[in-house]
Amino acid sequence: MNMGFLLLKIALFIALVPGVLISIPADQPFKVQAVVHGLIFAVLIYFLWTYLREGFSNPDTRINPKCPQGYEQNKNGDCFLKSATPQEFL
Repeated sequence: MNMGFLLLKIALFIALVPGVLISIPADQPFKVQAVVHGLIFAVLIYFLWTYLREGFSNPDTRINPKCPQGYEQNKNGDCFLKSATPQEFL
């Protein structure tokens, strides 16, 4: 878990404690409000963290692109002509 996720959870927890900012549903017992706020917290954490993680993450650079037609790819991910071998160039 990184610091951003921890801060997001702390902020949402404080904001969604029943009675701090808002009580949903208003005229219900505290247990019902706690369950509703817990569900809202879970949904917000899921969607916000998914959006933030995908929006700010770098693409995986370990995936090698496909070689052009007429080329082969060795186990290191390098492309070379089918008629030539990497040893010929050393």
